[in-house]
Amino acid sequence: MHPDIPFSTTRLDSMLDDFGIEVLIATSKHNIQYLLGGPRRWKPASRKKI
Repeated sequence: MHPDIPFSTTRLDSMLDDFGIEVLIATSKHNIQYLLGGPRRWKPASRKKI
């Protein structure tokens, strides 16, 4: 399991096999980022406290 991925890939594989699912399709930018372990929150670099 890759350390950046926020879920158990082994469990996901097992569940997909149990239900006979061959393909998992992620269609939104946020779903793809989550599945690949990408950033969960976007923070603008130029934001300053007032």
